[in-house]
Amino acid sequence: MDRRHFIVGSAMVAAGAALASSLGLSKARAAAPQGTKQAPGYYRTKVGSIEIVALSDGGMTLGDELMLKTDAETLAAAREKNFIKAGKEFPAY
Repeated sequence: MDRRHFIVGSAMVAAGAALASSLGLSKARAAAPQGTKQAPGYYRTKVGSIEIVALSDGGMTLGDELMLKTDAETLAAAREKNFIKAGKEFPAY
């Protein structure tokens, strides 16, 4: 980027900011409607007056090759502790 493009770009940003303030554009102040029901893929809970929504974008499984810095004995113990059959991959949801 050369000096001329920098100056033109800076001027455009300044003009855009001045135009936005003169038109009265500001942040949106509308509150999102709070949900009342659970739905698949969403988990809603309240923390004080704020509603928290956790979204599930799907799941996958993790093979042993993705478990770094561990050995087969540790993985077998983890499977047994979490009721995962031998040879099955670890779920990641």
